[in-house]
Amino acid sequence: MISEERGNNKIYAEVALSQIPRLLSLMDRKKCSKTYGCSDRYYWRYKMIDFSSALFQSAALVLALVYTNKYPNNIYYEHPKIRDWAIAAMEFLTKIQNYDGSFNGSYPYVWSVDAVASSIYAVSESYSLLQEQINNSLKEIIIDTIKKAGNWLLKSHDTQVINQESTALIALYNIYQITGDERYRNGAENKLKMILKNQSSEGWFNEYGGGDIAYLTVTINSLAKYYQKSGNRDILKTLDKAIEFISYFVHPNGTMGGEYTSRNPEFIIPNGFEIVSREIPLAAAIADSNIQALNHGQIISPITLDNTYLCWMLHTYFQAYDNYHPRTQNNVVLPYMKPSITKYFPQAKYVIVKKNSYYMIIGASKGGVVRVYGCKDNPDLIFSDCGYLGILSNGEKVSSQWLDYSNEVIFDENNDFVDISGTFHKINETLFTPVKMVLSRIGLFSISRMPFVRENLYQRLRKTMITGNITVPIEFTRKISYNEEKVIILDILNINKDFRFEYFNIVDKFSPIYAQSTEFFQKQELSNIRPLPEDNLAEFIKGMCKLSIVREIYPDSKELKCEIKVDNHGLRGDLK
Repeated sequence: MISEERGNNKIYAEVALSQIPRLLSLMDRKKCSKTYGCSDRYYWRYKMIDFSSALFQSAALVLALVYTNKYPNNIYYEHPKIRDWAIAAMEFLTKIQNYDGSFNGSYPYVWSVDAVASSIYAVSESYSLLQEQINNSLKEIIIDTIKKAGNWLLKSHDTQVINQESTALIALYNIYQITGDERYRNGAENKLKMILKNQSSEGWFNEYGGGDIAYLTVTINSLAKYYQKSGNRDILKTLDKAIEFISYFVHPNGTMGGEYTSRNPEFIIPNGFEIVSREIPLAAAIADSNIQALNHGQIISPITLDNTYLCWMLHTYFQAYDNYHPRTQNNVVLPYMKPSITKYFPQAKYVIVKKNSYYMIIGASKGGVVRVYGCKDNPDLIFSDCGYLGILSNGEKVSSQWLDYSNEVIFDENNDFVDISGTFHKINETLFTPVKMVLSRIGLFSISRMPFVRENLYQRLRKTMITGNITVPIEFTRKISYNEEKVIILDILNINKDFRFEYFNIVDKFSPIYAQSTEFFQKQELSNIRPLPEDNLAEFIKGMCKLSIVREIYPDSKELKCEIKVDNHGLRGDLK
């Protein structure tokens, strides 16, 4: 039987409603203002930037939902000001559309599928909820806007980030439902075919070259919405495979994802699991885990999000409340609840190990990133190793944590060990200076009407900031062995250049790539974790050398034992 807490969906509405005041504070609510309805406070109030991001206008859907639905303790229900502000947010989006139907997202003149798909999905959904209360002249403007955006989505694709394509899928289907134009339904079906083609046999979808857990919840959400609207039951097979995969990355404390994934984020979109909870029992188990974790304040929730992601994500919590189905019995359990598991996903290069006292996830494609969670009565994060971080005397940074499928991985299930070999990579930390900012604005504006050049630049920026692959001459081998009692990690580093390090160590949490959706706070960060007793290994690195580190982690006692060797000189230390 499911406990009362696990079956209580009120938490979705509670955490979402708590953020409505913050959401409204982001919006220009003055009818006399040129920017009435704009939710990008950095633009209309602070005047810190020279364009308004369309992503903020997803706030329209949040307001439309709280206006039309009588959620528990919803003081915004059928309040005329909420309705007016929702419509104002929709209208403002029509004012910032680019000539070709696209919208600015994180940067001006750099069109992205996400900025168009997310904002148009939100406004089209809001239109469907509020159309009876929108005057006819504005209706025509909104419909013209979503059709122009739909035309842009029909010919724009981004297979490097499938979650964005999945949002485009549901946006196009919404446009079809509003306009009745078969072109948009056909476009949605073409998007669906492309999405399904990009699903791996393991169940995940491509996100910058690998599998990502947080963004997989986005894709599951969009596919589930499409199933809900279209009735296409064939999608359930795809969803079943994706949900089976993602279930292995629900941690015992309810958190999901992290640095072992391709993009590193840890947020969760709950709505998709609720939509298909009756058809796919494992989705119900994940949804129940989300509810428990929300109740215990364990996971990233709307309270934790920054302004952009609040506007982008908040409506999914209200939709999760709306799509909840009471669950009185569910015999399906998540992998971390099973007595013992060893699972390897060779395409994604993820290793899952469940023993009696711990649950371990290894990201072999990310240089052997390791997380260990307790089980039984102690589901906390016990150990976290996000790889090595080195800071050179010139300020440059290098790390072993990088998505690199050229890493050699040997997985021996019979003898309980994983070997990972690879190379360190240089971290790009490009920051804007006043000169760079001015030049970028001039340059981007100059090429804004040259799609081929603009797209080429966009891909170059993406490669520089996210997917770039600049190696440095430090080779590593990490051997992870495990049994019921402990986890042993042996690292051998061959430093093949006379580097001068200011800092060099193993870090419990960090993200080496440009990723806007990472580093939202979770309570598990307060766990007293030190992946290595030494504060700084830089003093032990003398020119070209070989560094060996052996660590033993005892999950039951949370004890860490360590031995460090530089060439033949050993240092020993114990840490509890």
